[in-house]
Amino acid sequence: MKTWQGPFKVLARRALTTIQARLWGMAFMMTSFMTFLLGAAALVWIFIVADAAGDFPVVELLLLGLPSLLIFGFSRGCLKVCSAFRQRMHDLQAQACG
Repeated sequence: MKTWQGPFKVLARRALTTIQARLWGMAFMMTSFMTFLLGAAALVWIFIVADAAGDFPVVELLLLGLPSLLIFGFSRGCLKVCSAFRQRMHDLQAQACG
């Protein structure tokens, strides 16, 4: 097991039924989707503002773009948690089938 997967698997073990695992997985998937859209909207806004100013100031672009990159990173993390819950759901289904 990779070290970064540990916290996700501990969180996923809290789901005691397949329905709980599915709902938590869907919640993290929706969170990932919304944060991705927020990051995309922020990048579009940055480019619109920079274009309205007539130039692309590199320092300001980097300072405004850094939060967007953090948002994309958070979105990726949510997808990792979602995959841990998906695996937990499959494990619970396998245990139920015997």
